[in-house]
Amino acid sequence: MGNKDKEPKPSTFDNFWEQRLSSYPGTQEFQEIYRQMLEELPLPERKLETPAVVSLIGIPGAGKSTFSKLLQEYVPAVHLRSDLIGFLKIPKGPTYDYYKAYVIKHALARHYLEQGYSVIMDDNNRTLYNRERVYRMGQRYGARNILFFLHISIDLALPRVQRRDMEENRGLRFYQTREKLVLFQNQIEPPTPEEIEEWDLLYQEIDASMSLEEIRKVLEANPVIRSLAQK
Repeated sequence: MGNKDKEPKPSTFDNFWEQRLSSYPGTQEFQEIYRQMLEELPLPERKLETPAVVSLIGIPGAGKSTFSKLLQEYVPAVHLRSDLIGFLKIPKGPTYDYYKAYVIKHALARHYLEQGYSVIMDDNNRTLYNRERVYRMGQRYGARNILFFLHISIDLALPRVQRRDMEENRGLRFYQTREKLVLFQNQIEPPTPEEIEEWDLLYQEIDASMSLEEIRKVLEANPVIRSLAQK
């Protein structure tokens, strides 16, 4: 079991967002987006006896949001999507910072966990540092930590990203080139056996090139996921 008192160690490029944005929750922008999200986010019809915090790993285009919606059929949870907040809610301009979405999403997660709901943390969770932040939060609220790693090739991910950016009319298109997706993929720190054991994770790898029906069969074959669907 993970140690509640052990601070995660910084590792790579996207660390320190909590420290850098520590004053952001006190801003009007944060408060407005936070309240808007509370009004818009649908709640699951039931709560698990022991709530779950689901984390996902995967490059853009791996289908994390689609997988999250499918997973909700088995794990009743609030779907917290970083890209929805970061690209569609945070105003663009001189003070734009995508990592504000992480601050808002973590605040929302704490709110729902306090009420006994489970949450799906839909972002890339590419570094151990950021995953441990989520694990610690889950542990703090007595929730079970679940981790899925969605694997996909760059060739399949790239057209998905380009299509999604067009559909959502994003003003910032960070990952529309193969080179950027390769860079992103190389930045992922895969979970180690030590990480899985230390945090008592329910961990599963998913071939994200499969159809939804094939992925559904994989989920149904997992006895823990199947038991959560029945509780």
